[in-house]
Amino acid sequence: PRPLEFAEYGRATLDVLDALGIDEFDLLGIHTGTSEAVSIVDAVPDRVRAVALAALPVFSDEELREFRAIYADPPRVAVE
Repeated sequence: PRPLEFAEYGRATLDVLDALGIDEFDLLGIHTGTSEAVSIVDAVPDRVRAVALAALPVFSDEELREFRAIYADPPRVAVE
């Protein structure tokens, strides 16, 4: 019913890692995935062995408004 925050995506990733019994791990974040990776490091720094971030999404206020206007709603799938 609402867009998720990156910390929520990070928590879901941690839930999967926990379910798989993975205690320590490396992270690779690309573009918006970097925000999720950073939220995971912030939540459980003792579990993260290494982090690689590529293409960190850094936007001006105007660029962020434009980005959110385009990507705020989930894509619609056409079924024929």
